[in-house]
Amino acid sequence: MARKQFEKGQTIVEIGENRRMIGQYPPEEKADTSIAHSGTEVQVLEWLHHIYNRRLFGKIQSIYAPNVQWHGPIMRELFGIAAVLQQTMRLVAMIPDGVLVPQHICSNPCEEGGEKVAVRWIMDGHHLGYGSLGAPTGHKLFVMGMTHFHIIDGKIVDEWVVYDDLAMLVQLKLGELAKGG
Repeated sequence: MARKQFEKGQTIVEIGENRRMIGQYPPEEKADTSIAHSGTEVQVLEWLHHIYNRRLFGKIQSIYAPNVQWHGPIMRELFGIAAVLQQTMRLVAMIPDGVLVPQHICSNPCEEGGEKVAVRWIMDGHHLGYGSLGAPTGHKLFVMGMTHFHIIDGKIVDEWVVYDDLAMLVQLKLGELAKGG
C-alpha cells in the first residue's frame, strides 16, 4: 500500500495538525467540550483530555470501575484498571508528542443501566517510542479511532476501542520509502 502511494508521488501523510511541539508548549489546561450535548459527554471529553493530552494517567484509577473490561484492536480482551493503564500507556508511548482530538461524541441511555458514549477521535504526532509498530522512526503518524464507553454510576465499566493499525504501518513505510529505504 505504501509503495503504491509512494509511486504516485506521495511521500508523507499530511492530514492532521499537531498542536503540541516536543519540549515546547504544554497541553491546554481545559478540554474543549464544545461538541458535547450532555453532562456525561462533557465528563468523557474531560477524562480523555486529562489522560491523553495532559498525561494524567493516575486519573484512570478514579475513572474506571475495578472490574472494567477493555476490548481493543487485534481482538484484545483485557480486564481491570491495570490493563487499561497498560494499553493507554502503550499508545501514548509510541506517539509521545501526540494530541488526541475528539471529533464527534454521542450518548444514549443503556438497557443494562447507565449510558453508552461513543467518541470518534484522531491522534496526531510522531513515532518516537517503542511499541507494536517497532523501533521509533520519527515519522509522522496520524491515527483515526473510535472508542465506546459503558458508564454506570460515573465509572467506565466497559471500553471498546478501535484504531487503524494498518494505516499507521503504511504511514511508517511511506516515510521509510521517502527517505530512500
